[in-house]
Amino acid sequence: MVIKSKLQDAYLEQLQTTKTPVIVHLIKGLQFRGIIIGSDSFTIMLEFEGKQQMLFKQMISTISPTSTCQSNRNNPRKPSYTFI
Repeated sequence: MVIKSKLQDAYLEQLQTTKTPVIVHLIKGLQFRGIIIGSDSFTIMLEFEGKQQMLFKQMISTISPTSTCQSNRNNPRKPSYTFI
């Protein structure tokens, strides 16, 4: 399970640093669009049109970047992603 946590952290960090627009789908069916500006163990901060939303990870079903994501599968212990 440790690798899974690192994978999630690397993915969210890459989305944040590249400022890739995302669509966050919640388990209740709602969707939020924006740019991830921060995350921790329990929440994700999303910004859209100057407004910020704090979303709890336990309510998130899927995070979909609006651009293609490629992962570096050569080293699963140190994941990295490239958005094109």
